[in-house]
This record gives sequence, C-alpha cells and structure tokens, in this order.
Amino acid sequence: MKYQLISSKKHYVFEGRDEFREHFASKMIPVPRLIENWKEGKEKDWVVSDDGNIVQLLKVSSISHPNDRKNYKYSKGWCRTVVGTFLMNGVSKMDTDFSAHKNRYTFSKTIGKKGNVKKRKNPTKKEKLFTTSIVAGHGPVKAYMDAFGEQNDKSAKRKAVVLLKQERIVKEIEKSVMDVAKANGLDH
Repeated sequence: MKYQLISSKKHYVFEGRDEFREHFASKMIPVPRLIENWKEGKEKDWVVSDDGNIVQLLKVSSISHPNDRKNYKYSKGWCRTVVGTFLMNGVSKMDTDFSAHKNRYTFSKTIGKKGNVKKRKNPTKKEKLFTTSIVAGHGPVKAYMDAFGEQNDKSAKRKAVVLLKQERIVKEIEKSVMDVAKANGLDH
C-alpha cells in the first residue's frame, strides 16, 4: 500500500484486492464497492487501474477539461486520482506509478517537471514570441504575458526571470538584435 497526502488527508493506492479489503476491515469500516472498469467510475468510487492496483477517483468530469486543446475533445471526460489525471476514452490507460506522474493535475507525464524549462535546447514558438517582444522593446513581464497568455503579473514576472536565464533564450534575443542591427547598417 502506498499513499500521498493531499490537504493533510491520506489517499491510498492498494496493490491488490486483499490489501484493499484488509485496510477497511482493520478500521472497522465496510469495504467499499470496487469498480472493475475505471472509465465507468464516478467521483469517490474505488476502481481497478490498468496495472491492477486499486485507487480512488478524486474528481470525475464528463465535460472537457479546462483549457483543453482541440486534441482532447474526442474524450468523453477525465478523472483525477492521487497519482495523476487520465482521459476517459478508448485508448487511455491508468497506472498508479507515482514516479511517472510528476504533476497529478496534468494529463502529461512530463509537463510540470521543473527541469523541462531548463533542459530544453531549442526555443518553443511561445518562447520565440517572448524573445521577439523583448527585442521590440517590451518589458519582460509584458512580453511574457503577451506570449504565454498569463494574466497574473506576479507569476509572469517570476516565469519571465526564469526564461531570461536560459541560454537558448539569450541566444535567440542576441540573434534577433543582430538581425535588427544589420538591417539598420550596424555591426558588432
């Protein structure tokens, strides 16, 4: 049995039916009903994941997830467990490997890793928009808010500072500055 705390409450992942039954029996609580197909579960149901473990559905929604891109619209909904968030469609698999899900609030197994921003070698489209805005004379906060659609000044400031420390961003800004300088007849 594994667990993680969310708001000071333990949420468990059981490694089999026996462990699941024993846990509730030891607390003198009736054993909850178990849903075999996790895609049919409702909020607060205990379900069997695709890797054979048992986990509780903390949040279930049949509407599209907020900020969904068009490629998630084919899904009939989504659910969140203590481990991660999973799309409810014909191909999605639910696992209970905490190490594979760095952020339980995203569908991705890689989004949310703090190192992604620092490990990336090439700038993304939004990062290129950010650098173009910087070169055009906008401040880092406004440039970040425009490029990434951020609404919070404090968050935009913090994230812009992180971006400006990245080598790929500095190179992109230098390249843009040199292009503008050459176009105006200036050299280094």
